[in-house]
Amino acid sequence: DGDSDNEHEYKTVLMSCCIFPEDETAKQQIESIDNFLKEQGALLEEWKLVIEKMYPDYVHDIPDAASLDLGKLADGGVVTTDTCNSAKSVMRMMIELIIERGKNNDTMLTVLESVVEEVANGEVDAADNDGEQINV
Repeated sequence: DGDSDNEHEYKTVLMSCCIFPEDETAKQQIESIDNFLKEQGALLEEWKLVIEKMYPDYVHDIPDAASLDLGKLADGGVVTTDTCNSAKSVMRMMIELIIERGKNNDTMLTVLESVVEEVANGEVDAADNDGEQINV
């Protein structure tokens, strides 16, 4: 475009992946997702080092690796799964991990904890949430 006004616009970066856990257990699926985010965080750190080395005077806004964390979902994220028992287990474990990581947001934690309790007690059914989508 060549417009100097657009030179410093933010660009959206999308992270897309296929994760193949070692086995099909809910625990392994959650660990695989968490490990993927950690690996991507390490890539961000490497990117920061390259930018700082190549452009020492440039002040970048590349986020810290710690910013790629499931705890951020405690502030309005969504967990969506299939309706089978295995998927419900993944959803429950994911929400529990989000709660654990998002401890700094007390209001959301109250909502999340009640959702986990409802799921654990079988009070939330597939019919209630169009494919087990739970807003967190």
